[in-house]
Amino acid sequence: MYYFPIYEYEFENEKYKIVSTSGIVTKKSIEIGKIVEIKYNPDNPVESYPVGNINSKLWLILAIIGSLIILEGIVIGNLVITFL
Repeated sequence: MYYFPIYEYEFENEKYKIVSTSGIVTKKSIEIGKIVEIKYNPDNPVESYPVGNINSKLWLILAIIGSLIILEGIVIGNLVITFL
């Protein structure tokens, strides 16, 4: 079971919500009512994200690592083909 936190914030007397796109496995890591820092674009407050949420950046880290592994495989493959 995965939990997807919902963050709420207010900007110029208008309320906004962020529904997390990354699920959290343990319910214990979610604190209902906890105050968190939200970064948002003042020109478009819908563009926002919670600060310090490692789960929101985890996909980026894994994508970078995966890309490096694939690139390394391509380079090594080309070297092997070149020397054969």
